[in-house]
Amino acid sequence: MALISPDAFTLRHGGNVTDVAWRPISGDAVMEPLAFDHATILRAATARLRSKVEYSTLPVHLLPEAFTLGELQTVYERLLGRSLDKSAFRKRMGEVDFIEPIEGEMRRASNRPAQLYRLKQARSTVFFDRTI
Repeated sequence: MALISPDAFTLRHGGNVTDVAWRPISGDAVMEPLAFDHATILRAATARLRSKVEYSTLPVHLLPEAFTLGELQTVYERLLGRSLDKSAFRKRMGEVDFIEPIEGEMRRASNRPAQLYRLKQARSTVFFDRTI
């Protein structure tokens, strides 16, 4: 299992690969049938990732360099398969001190602009003292 941003990777056909594409995961599976034992591998990887998300900052590595707290929360929620309380989530992210605001950078939205954040240089992955 590896966490990579789809923006950082170019999918290529080659060898005996005829169909290569990003597929959304629903629950712990994809809608299309997978070859060989890949469905079993996907279920194991999904379960392991969800477990790690409960106690670490791992999901930040799925975002671009600049992101909003709302985008970070959305990644957590999608990986966990459940909604998180906005204020509790923001408090937890502040407690572990692994991201920093990008001064003067805001993302324009339909309502008020959102502050952009980035991963702190020395804090790539942090483990929580309790689950999220």
